[in-house]
Amino acid sequence: GVPGLSLEAALANTTKTKIKFGGHSLGSAIVTLVTAYAQSLNKFDEIEAYPSASANLHTLLSQLKTTKTLV
Repeated sequence: GVPGLSLEAALANTTKTKIKFGGHSLGSAIVTLVTAYAQSLNKFDEIEAYPSASANLHTLLSQLKTTKTLV
Protein backbone atom coordinates (compact mmCIF):
# COMPACT_ATOMS: atom_id res chain seq x y z
CA GLY A 1 0.00 0.00 0.00
CA VAL A 2 0.83 3.66 -0.14
CA PRO A 3 2.27 5.08 3.11
CA GLY A 4 0.35 7.84 4.86
CA LEU A 5 -3.16 8.45 6.13
CA SER A 6 -6.30 7.60 4.25
CA LEU A 7 -8.80 10.39 3.62
CA GLU A 8 -11.17 8.71 6.05
CA ALA A 9 -8.54 8.62 8.82
CA ALA A 10 -7.33 12.18 8.14
CA LEU A 11 -10.84 13.64 8.40
CA ALA A 12 -11.78 11.48 11.37
CA ASN A 13 -8.62 12.39 13.32
CA THR A 14 -8.45 16.13 12.67
CA THR A 15 -9.40 18.55 15.41
CA LYS A 16 -10.03 21.36 12.91
CA THR A 17 -13.54 22.79 12.72
CA LYS A 18 -12.94 24.69 9.47
CA ILE A 19 -11.60 22.86 6.43
CA LYS A 20 -10.80 23.81 2.81
CA PHE A 21 -10.48 21.64 -0.30
CA GLY A 22 -9.22 22.63 -3.72
CA GLY A 23 -8.52 20.87 -6.99
CA HIS A 24 -8.08 21.55 -10.69
CA SER A 25 -9.39 19.69 -13.73
CA LEU A 26 -9.98 16.04 -12.73
CA GLY A 27 -9.15 17.09 -9.17
CA SER A 28 -12.25 19.30 -9.18
CA ALA A 29 -14.44 16.20 -9.39
CA ILE A 30 -12.52 14.68 -6.47
CA VAL A 31 -12.89 17.92 -4.48
CA THR A 32 -16.65 17.79 -4.98
CA LEU A 33 -16.81 14.20 -3.70
CA VAL A 34 -14.47 14.86 -0.76
CA THR A 35 -16.48 17.94 0.23
CA ALA A 36 -19.71 15.93 0.22
CA TYR A 37 -18.03 13.21 2.28
CA ALA A 38 -16.69 15.73 4.80
CA GLN A 39 -20.14 17.27 5.14
CA SER A 40 -21.67 13.84 5.77
CA LEU A 41 -19.43 13.45 8.84
CA ASN A 42 -21.29 16.31 10.60
CA LYS A 43 -18.12 17.33 12.41
CA PHE A 44 -17.03 20.57 10.70
CA ASP A 45 -18.44 24.03 11.40
CA GLU A 46 -17.33 25.35 8.04
CA ILE A 47 -16.30 23.65 4.79
CA GLU A 48 -14.94 25.53 1.78
CA ALA A 49 -14.50 23.95 -1.65
CA TYR A 50 -12.56 25.42 -4.56
CA PRO A 51 -12.94 23.23 -7.67
CA SER A 52 -11.58 24.74 -10.88
CA ALA A 53 -11.53 23.92 -14.57
CA SER A 54 -9.29 26.72 -15.85
CA ALA A 55 -7.22 29.59 -14.56
CA ASN A 56 -10.13 31.97 -15.21
CA LEU A 57 -12.62 29.85 -13.27
CA HIS A 58 -10.18 29.43 -10.37
CA THR A 59 -9.77 33.21 -10.17
CA LEU A 60 -13.53 33.72 -10.20
CA LEU A 61 -14.13 31.10 -7.50
CA SER A 62 -11.39 32.58 -5.34
CA GLN A 63 -13.04 35.99 -5.60
CA LEU A 64 -16.50 34.63 -4.80
CA LYS A 65 -15.21 32.48 -1.88
CA THR A 66 -18.06 30.00 -1.72
CA THR A 67 -18.58 29.04 1.91
CA LYS A 68 -21.12 26.69 3.44
CA THR A 69 -21.66 26.97 7.16
CA LEU A 70 -23.10 23.86 8.73
CA VAL A 71 -25.76 24.17 11.40
